[in-house]
Amino acid sequence: MGTAITSPEKILRPDDKGRVGLGSFIKELQRHLGQLSGFAVHIENSRIVLSPRVERDPLAPDTLVLSDADRDAFLEALANPPEPNEALKRAFKKYRDSQSAE
Repeated sequence: MGTAITSPEKILRPDDKGRVGLGSFIKELQRHLGQLSGFAVHIENSRIVLSPRVERDPLAPDTLVLSDADRDAFLEALANPPEPNEALKRAFKKYRDSQSAE
């Protein structure tokens, strides 16, 4: 079963000043897209934005399962961290300078 938006009078509705309003058409489009896609539909800056209806909490704890080799590499890097390279040293200096300026 398809869903169609077949109301041309809702697409272009000039007001008394000649401006075109898309209000009811956009609302109908949002409703249909939301039903069909399973996403929340928002119109932002003339763009249709689809976002998941259920968002994951970024602060919720999560478990990452590593292979034995990845686990060993991670623990080795913690136990014996490599020397910082020049890019990291520059970034740290830039950060330190920005913090002291405040």
